[in-house]
Amino acid sequence: MEQHAEYSPVLFEETAARAQPLRLAPPPPRPPSLPARAVWADVCAGSLRVAAIRYEPREALLVLRPHIADPGAAVTERRLRVLSLVLDGVSECAVAIELQIAASTVSQEVKQALLCLQLEPRLSALPLPIAQLYHAAAVDGSLEVRAGSGTDGASLTVVFPRPEVDLACLAPAEHRICELILIGKTHAQIAALRGRSARTIANQLASIFSKLHVSGRLELVCLLAGRPIRPC
Repeated sequence: MEQHAEYSPVLFEETAARAQPLRLAPPPPRPPSLPARAVWADVCAGSLRVAAIRYEPREALLVLRPHIADPGAAVTERRLRVLSLVLDGVSECAVAIELQIAASTVSQEVKQALLCLQLEPRLSALPLPIAQLYHAAAVDGSLEVRAGSGTDGASLTVVFPRPEVDLACLAPAEHRICELILIGKTHAQIAALRGRSARTIANQLASIFSKLHVSGRLELVCLLAGRPIRPC
């Protein structure tokens, strides 16, 4: 006579539980984002002002604060065109030829555009997050943002990853100088911070640019903002 195992409610519940499909944990929520083109347009129009730039070990933070836009203080269309070409790595002479203006006019227009953006009027001091913002806008990318970082909750913080750059080809002193360049330090400030002469810093900078295959500070910053430098 065939025998059947005695029914057990506990055994039945355990068996049913094992038969249930696995429930995967929901993916973590994505950080809020904004279109880079819209943010860059607001910065150029003056409705967003650069309030602060901070550098963390793994990210750079661009703090923007809403501002009542003054049409007279916005970056004009021509200045924005000139600045965009320069940030794309086009030489001032080539920009002058393309736009049919004098080379000295190119330099002046770039200076005025930077002043409108509340930045130092020197391309050599261009902060990396500003270049990153421009390049993200140029490719119609999106920006990770954190809202309400100010005391009044009105500011907007744009988060940029620090470039994953392999600087193994640089000497330790050159590596440190490269970091100072990326946060906008001038040659004189680098010399003072490093306790070296201006000539020594100039020689080290020339070595850095040669090893990384860039023509100067602006190209280095723009290259890092656009894409990582591959190992030498």
